[in-house]
Amino acid sequence: MSDILYLSEKDVMESGGMDAELCIQSAADSFALLSKGDYLMGGVRGHAHGMLLVFPKSSDIPNYPLNNGNDHRFTAMPAYAGGRFHCAGMKWISSNTDNPRLRGIPRGSSFIVLSDPESGVVFSAMSGTLVSTMRSAAGAAVAVKYLGEKTKTLALIGAGVMNKASLLLFPKLMPQLECIKVYDLVQEKSEQFCREVKEEIGLDVQIAESMTEAFADADNIHLGQSKNFLVEETFVKPGALVLVSSVCNIDRKLIASSNIFMDQLKTHEIWREDDRSMTIPTFEVLEEVDKGTISKDDIIDIGAIHDGSKAIPQNGKTNLFYWMGMPLMDVTLAYDVYEAAKKCRKGTTLPL
Repeated sequence: MSDILYLSEKDVMESGGMDAELCIQSAADSFALLSKGDYLMGGVRGHAHGMLLVFPKSSDIPNYPLNNGNDHRFTAMPAYAGGRFHCAGMKWISSNTDNPRLRGIPRGSSFIVLSDPESGVVFSAMSGTLVSTMRSAAGAAVAVKYLGEKTKTLALIGAGVMNKASLLLFPKLMPQLECIKVYDLVQEKSEQFCREVKEEIGLDVQIAESMTEAFADADNIHLGQSKNFLVEETFVKPGALVLVSSVCNIDRKLIASSNIFMDQLKTHEIWREDDRSMTIPTFEVLEEVDKGTISKDDIIDIGAIHDGSKAIPQNGKTNLFYWMGMPLMDVTLAYDVYEAAKKCRKGTTLPL
């Protein structure tokens, strides 16, 4: 059996895990795979977001883990990536919102393994936390590349890790950017966010006092918050780009009057058929398709824009891009980090 290359979080960081060009290219190539059908994800239909291990709210068994409203779960997220990647892999991710308060550690953590798709032999294992964060930002960045290049004012909803990661990528695709605003329900989080972004990235960010202030005059809005809320039609400037990367509700009037882009429509249709109880923002779009308010043919996969098979509508409408994250993107970015680590001699070689 061959050896495996183990990459710590530090190794991942030093091997391109935060490199804008690498992350965006990896995401763009992943969308191209989705467009061509050169991929596979879990489940019998090959599109599962993951297999969840969710603990019960109560148990008579001593020391049995409980889910007391603290989002205590594990998820296995496998995928095969074709094309230049040609590898299989899986992200194992955990979540417990009690972690910061009770244990002084982040809410979630993850680990990724990569395997040869033919032999099945594992060739790399790495910390997946940074990969997971950066692939989320990179997916939205691909939409920015094609739909948000003329952005002058960027609004970030949610002063968390996802929006901090987005600032490593978005500004490089916005040559006309003049103003960045952030809004969070907790004022102190916004203040901390601004300090950290200034220290770590060197960007000045303004604090919006309200949701409407954040949206006002924004050419590009990234929804990266953890709490659900309603994006009203009146919030959004006509012609703006709204990046939907987290759970929220979009005003149905805004959905009906906008150009709709997705990471991949087919996957969201399958997710809804399999489990309509999932809180996925795209389900609202699909409900409008069912009603006949919008046409399914008018929903554009971003991969089709990337490979040139579809054109961007030039109609002055608001653009809504829905991006929920897929196991495929974890595998592709992890593979690119692995390749970069080999070139710069990072990581630790271990016997399998």
